Amino acid sequence: MSVRRLLPFFIVLIFLSISWSSLLSSLERNHAILITLRSMQSSDPAALYLAENTLISLKDDFCDKPWLLGMVYQALGDLEGRDQARREALRCSSVYTRLVRALAPEDLHLADLAVRAHPGQAEAWFWLAKACSRRPWRNFKRKSIARTSGIR
Repeated sequence: MSVRRLLPFFIVLIFLSISWSSLLSSLERNHAILITLRSMQSSDPAALYLAENTLISLKDDFCDKPWLLGMVYQALGDLEGRDQARREALRCSSVYTRLVRALAPEDLHLADLAVRAHPGQAEAWFWLAKACSRRPWRNFKRKSIARTSGIR
């Protein structure tokens, strides 16, 4: 056989060897997302626990992981786990500021975390301002907001 006939085969083999690990991690992530969405649709506790374990067992961290875990914890009634997952999602990416704000518009602590995690994002500041305007200042740690914003 000539080298020219084998060249396309070698090119494909080299490409697959380079992208194999990213391909496998993408397949694992997609599988976990499908399991999670199916469990959310069925609301079966066994399926939800399977989705939780599948998400936790993922080797690579991606920003959808805490968000999906938060949805699973919400469906299971684990409010502490849900809140922790929301905090992780806010720390991971500014994309989740809008989503968490829609689900917890009056949560001052999450709004403050969003501002600390993404100080250049206007949406986080508007969320914090609106959440503060709905409650008296004495219900929230003023020092935290002052430290974040630079107000003295």
